[in-house]
Amino acid sequence: MKLIVDIGSNYNGSIKIAKELIDKSLEAGVDYVKFQSFEVDDIRTKDHPQYELYKKFVLSKKQHKELKKYTNKFFSTPFNVEAVKLIAKLKVPYFKVASSQALNVSLLKEMSKYDIPIILSTGMINEKGLRYILSLFKIHCVMYCVSEYPCKYDKNTVNEIKKLKKIHPNIGLSCHSRSINDTIRLHKIFNFSFIEKHIKTDKKLNTPDYFHSITIKELKMLCKKIKGG
Repeated sequence: MKLIVDIGSNYNGSIKIAKELIDKSLEAGVDYVKFQSFEVDDIRTKDHPQYELYKKFVLSKKQHKELKKYTNKFFSTPFNVEAVKLIAKLKVPYFKVASSQALNVSLLKEMSKYDIPIILSTGMINEKGLRYILSLFKIHCVMYCVSEYPCKYDKNTVNEIKKLKKIHPNIGLSCHSRSINDTIRLHKIFNFSFIEKHIKTDKKLNTPDYFHSITIKELKMLCKKIKGG
């Protein structure tokens, strides 16, 4: 099982904070640290109230290279074709497809040009759409995901994951729950290949990812429970 932390917007536009979160995450025992590669127009319209805020979270080409040089455990979620090309050149270990991009054929087509395994989140795709994508592209791992921030799991969750496992043999969990107990409980049932959690600093931040992220202390507890460290 590989544990991925998604730093996302919680680096707050600061490479210094990004590196601190990388260090603390790797010390806690995670396998990979993930960021997001986008232009603001990929994810927000110009009239969106968070449009200006998101400019702060756009990683430049230089910053991508700096983070990859800082740790070979770095990879990213690209939201456009140029971002795919950029991170492919950095020889990242994986591509991660966001739930919102799961039906983006042009994005997946570009990813498929490289010898880099693709991890796909399913929070915004139905079974028919997922089967269609799997018929077109080789997907290394399909991640169960609920696209709510933060999310809650109910009694149907286990059945939904069982259905997913019938569609693809290699499944993971992209978990937006504020509770590490949810993550641990589901992993005990399904023995996921990958688990992804958002992390944050102890300092309260005005970032979109802050309220569905766990602290470093919680991350250490999660690593101990699911990795036996």
